[in-house]
Amino acid sequence: MASATYENIMKDISANNFSPIYFLYGTEPYFIDSIASKIEQVALPEEMKSWNQTILFGQDTTIENVIHEACMYPMGDRRVVILKEAQDLDSQSKGKIDGLIPYCNPQVMQQTTIFVICLKLQDDNKRLPARITNLAAAVQKVGGVALETKRLYDNQVVAWITNYVTSQRITIDANAAEMIAEFVGVEISTIVSSIEKLKVSVGGNLTHITADLVQSNIGVSKEYNVFEFRNALLSRNVEKVNRIVKAFSANDKQHNIIPIIANLYPSFRKLLTFHYCKGKPLPEILSSVGERSEWALKENVAKYAGNYNALQCYNILLMLEQYDMRSKGLNYPSLSSGDLLCELVFRIMNC
Repeated sequence: MASATYENIMKDISANNFSPIYFLYGTEPYFIDSIASKIEQVALPEEMKSWNQTILFGQDTTIENVIHEACMYPMGDRRVVILKEAQDLDSQSKGKIDGLIPYCNPQVMQQTTIFVICLKLQDDNKRLPARITNLAAAVQKVGGVALETKRLYDNQVVAWITNYVTSQRITIDANAAEMIAEFVGVEISTIVSSIEKLKVSVGGNLTHITADLVQSNIGVSKEYNVFEFRNALLSRNVEKVNRIVKAFSANDKQHNIIPIIANLYPSFRKLLTFHYCKGKPLPEILSSVGERSEWALKENVAKYAGNYNALQCYNILLMLEQYDMRSKGLNYPSLSSGDLLCELVFRIMNC
C-alpha cells in the first residue's frame, strides 16, 4: 500500500489494491465515511455482498463478536467486515477498542478478510488515548492502514475546495472558493453537499464554478457578504461600505467581526507586500504576494494599490490586529461586534 493519506488510500481501493485491515480514526468524519463507503461499494461484487459482507455498529456489538466476524472464512475469495461508529463500542464497559489488538497478529488475522474499523472523535485538541494509538501501531505493524483524520483549519479550506473540484474535473474562481468556505464552513461533508447542489442546479453539466453561481445557489446575498464588503473597502467606495456595515451591524450574529477581520487581513497584507515589490520581476512579485497569475494579481491586488499607500496598509494591519483582540475581549471594554466594526471601518476609511 502507498503511504496512508486519504488520496492514496482511495486510489489504491479504486485499483482493487486492498489492505487486510484499515483503522480510520479522527475528528473529520468525511474521510472516514468516504473510505469505508468506497470499500463497501467496490470490494465485492453485488451478488456476493449478502454472503460475504458484514456491517457492524459499535453500539450493537462486542469486541468478541467483531473479532469472530473478522476471522470467519469467506464463501468465495474474500470477506468484508466494517465496524462503524467504533467509538460507541469503545465507550462501553464490555470492550475497549484496544481489545482488537490481538487480531493484529499474523497467526490470527484472516488474510481473506478486509476489516475496516471506523472510530470518530470529537475534540481536535485532546491527546489521543493510548488505546487508540496502540491499536494504530498494531495495525501498521501487520501491514495494515492506520489513518488519523483531522478537521481542516480555516486557512486550509479554500485550497481543499479548489483541489476537490479539480478532482471532479471542474474549475472554480478564487472568489467562488472563498465564498463557499466562508458561508458553508469547515465541515467537509457540507462543502461536498453544497458542490453537489451546484451540479444539480445546472443539470449535472457543471464545468466551472463562478461567484455568481455560488451566490444564487448557496443562499449568499450578493450585496451583503464579506467579499463584496472587502472589495468595497479596498475600492474606498464610501457609500457601499456604509450600506454593508449598516446591514452587518443589524445582524452581527451572522456577520461577526472576527471572520470579517480574518478576510480583510490577507488582502491588506498582500497590498503592503505589493508596494514593496515594485520594480521586481513578475514571477518574484507573484511569489511574494501569493497570487498564481498576472490576471489574479491585477484583479485582487494591483487595482487597489492607488487607494492605500504602504504606510496606510501597515497601519490598517495594526488596526485589524487590535480590533481582533478587542473582539475577543482582550484588554479592552466589551463592545458589540457591530459597534466594533463601525469603529474599525471609520478608522480605515479615514487613515
